[in-house]
Amino acid sequence: MRLTHLTIKKVTRDIEDEKFNTAVASMMEMVNGLYKIKESHGIDMSDEWRFALESLIQILAPFAPHITEELWHEMGHDDTVHVGHWPKWDEKYLKSSVMTIIVQVNGKLRAKLELPSDMDKQGVEAAALADENVQKFTNNKPPKKMVYVPGKLVNIVV
Repeated sequence: MRLTHLTIKKVTRDIEDEKFNTAVASMMEMVNGLYKIKESHGIDMSDEWRFALESLIQILAPFAPHITEELWHEMGHDDTVHVGHWPKWDEKYLKSSVMTIIVQVNGKLRAKLELPSDMDKQGVEAAALADENVQKFTNNKPPKKMVYVPGKLVNIVV
């Protein structure tokens, strides 16, 4: 559901901003994500899976009108996908409990950490310094400076 709602929001905004290439790229990422879910969990036509597929068809419709019309009818609909069918995203699915922090040592990527999204600056910096690969490149020396971009990255200068 998170992937679906993020994609709906991104594609909607990209179309409004006339960023059609990034809209298509977002839909491709969604398809890849759905394949990964299918491989790991299998497919059961649950309401969530059906919502994901129908939403994908709806946001793809302006870019591939003929095939989406066929797919829409294959999903059991009698009307057209092109009139009155644009999915809405739900903000509750957009929030994540984890964040990915990029850790750099002297500007070079050394680690990617999955941390709780509510972790404070000191916790993120401590987790970055505790990473095995980061310790190899800092030689366990205290950093001269640490730059933290909230929710995105930590750069350690040694």
